[in-house]
Amino acid sequence: MDMKNFENYILVEEFAETLFGKFYKAIPLKGDPKIYYLHILSDELIKEPQALTIIKTYFNKWKNIKDINTLNLIDFIEKDGQVGYVFEYQRGRILSDMLSECLKEGMPLAYDQAVYLVSRITDAIVSISNEDFFYGNLTSDMIFVTFEGEVKLFPDVFRDLQTTSLKFATILEKYLRSMPQELKDGRMVKSKDQIYFLGLLFFEFLTRETFEIPGVPFNPEERIAEARKGSGFSEGIPENLMKILERSLLPKSTNAYKSVEEFKSDIDELIASGEYSPSTFNTAFLIHTLYRDQDEIEAKRDEEIVKIDRKKFEPKKEKKLPVIPPPEPKKEEPLTFGIEVDKAQESKTKLFIGIGAAAGLIIVVLLAFIFFGGGKQKEDIKTRQEEELKLKQLEEQNKLLKEQLEKLQAEARAKEEEVLKAKTPEEKAEAQKALEEAKKKLLETQKLQETALKTKQEKIEEPEPVPKDTSQPSSSVTQPAVSEKQPETEKVSEPQPSPQPVAQPPLQKEVQQAVKQGDYVDFINLDVKPNIAVDVKPDYPPLARRNKVEGRVYVKVEIDENGNVTGAEILRGPNPDYGVKEASLSAAKKTKFSPAMKNGVRVKTSYTLNYLFTLKK
Repeated sequence: MDMKNFENYILVEEFAETLFGKFYKAIPLKGDPKIYYLHILSDELIKEPQALTIIKTYFNKWKNIKDINTLNLIDFIEKDGQVGYVFEYQRGRILSDMLSECLKEGMPLAYDQAVYLVSRITDAIVSISNEDFFYGNLTSDMIFVTFEGEVKLFPDVFRDLQTTSLKFATILEKYLRSMPQELKDGRMVKSKDQIYFLGLLFFEFLTRETFEIPGVPFNPEERIAEARKGSGFSEGIPENLMKILERSLLPKSTNAYKSVEEFKSDIDELIASGEYSPSTFNTAFLIHTLYRDQDEIEAKRDEEIVKIDRKKFEPKKEKKLPVIPPPEPKKEEPLTFGIEVDKAQESKTKLFIGIGAAAGLIIVVLLAFIFFGGGKQKEDIKTRQEEELKLKQLEEQNKLLKEQLEKLQAEARAKEEEVLKAKTPEEKAEAQKALEEAKKKLLETQKLQETALKTKQEKIEEPEPVPKDTSQPSSSVTQPAVSEKQPETEKVSEPQPSPQPVAQPPLQKEVQQAVKQGDYVDFINLDVKPNIAVDVKPDYPPLARRNKVEGRVYVKVEIDENGNVTGAEILRGPNPDYGVKEASLSAAKKTKFSPAMKNGVRVKTSYTLNYLFTLKK
């Protein structure tokens, strides 16, 4: 593992990279070996004295906040011209990474998931609304989602950076895009501005696009109109959701929200209506789908992290100069009175003693082999019987879990019917709560069943180790005769090597090589994502219309460093398609993007487009 120190912490593994620096998993050098997140700020931020002063001010305010809706601050560090902060650890993902993974997988957020996320974020803001410093540039980089579906926020220590000379720097380009126009000119953020940031997030959740597209003239009213009729990757947004976007993203309109509480009230009304049934279970299911098996893998890696020998990373003490001792007095030769010692005779005596010791050792080894060899067969039989018993127990456990899973599925379906039948908002809220509990139990049971099945499979596939015969030193050892009562698996013609342990995945990511213009970079690792510059809609084939073909076609495109589509393939779509796949492929190839960027250079990447074919007006 390629690990290093950062003051009193060991940086174990890079976790994520965001706008203003990298996140690491870290453990302290001393004390309880507990895992934390450590965010090291980029050099561009800390080299600007005014920006660094603002960041330190808000760090001091964060220390006083302890709230279940936020990730609490543990430590603030300055070391050798670098600045970092440490906060509490939970297994999960930053929301910006989740949204990138959704695009990469071609899995957009459902409307109920979008409503749930913005509801939880709004609840967190209202919970700590008395802490005015929390209002700031709220982006998806500041939101954390656990594998259990919990949503937590990072307090905004980067608030008001646009009031410094950094507003002309490249590092703030994306930061400034997430602000209303008047804030970009250097005005400080006020509490009412948080409404705009909530609207921006909600827009991104619903459309999978940013509200303001770089390089494109920005008109908020036109952008809202596009969202209503459907543009880019999304179909038209329902009117009850559009009302919330308009009231939050058009602050000069007569119907604009005056407070975050008004925004929250409309979101709560959506949830109470039952039309959107968001839940912790739905979000947990989404994150487990995007990051398959990552929760269990990370749990095992975390167990290894806390067992790291931290003494190896302690600062080395300064070496003291060695003290040169005075020369020892010369030893006097013993007096022999002229009698010569027979050195040859002395060597012969030592040789005979060595031969005798070696012979004794060989006899002891042979006796031990004869004594213990007889019980080896019984020990192997006993081990096999124990393994068979464990397999039977696992089969019984899987059977019980399967029965329990069927009962919980039936219970969840019944709870869903209760939600649909509820007449009053109170009844719907109560039924929704019961449904979430049922789905949570269902998810937990599914995870238990997956673990049990995996364990059973490992037991079945586990190779039976054949002990290596070490009684002879040569590699061409002749095996002893096998008795008739020995099991067939022990009849081997040559010694077999014992199974090698499977190599564990490294905890530290490999150091990334320098990126050159034209290199390929995964979408999720880009600094600047490609946005659609020329949006080409596919024609609806007449044959598909006549046969009433409807559905969504997903097309994966390869994008070069200039934003041109160089290749396209169909991932999935309706079958039979009667031409909608070919039409989608043709439209995808004509689509043009803004260039993708990594480390300041243009790079190639891939992306998933999707086109909706529907006969509804």
